[in-house]
Amino acid sequence: MPYIVNDMDKCARFLSKLRANGWKVWQMQYRWSEPEGFHAWFMKAGETDVEIVTFSKNVQMAIVDFNGKNNPLTG
Repeated sequence: MPYIVNDMDKCARFLSKLRANGWKVWQMQYRWSEPEGFHAWFMKAGETDVEIVTFSKNVQMAIVDFNGKNNPLTG
């Protein structure tokens, strides 16, 4: 079951915890403005994937930037 994250404060807290614990974005699908919303999956070895769905452009942008320099979408 995915987590629904549409608020930037909630997004910042959630992403901070994932980053601090070694999680990485490994897959993204759709877009915030589509009926399905933007979907992102996070992975960490030995753990069950975490899925986030958002209908917020800003949350999508924060997730796309999550992996930083290692993210092929942002360079």
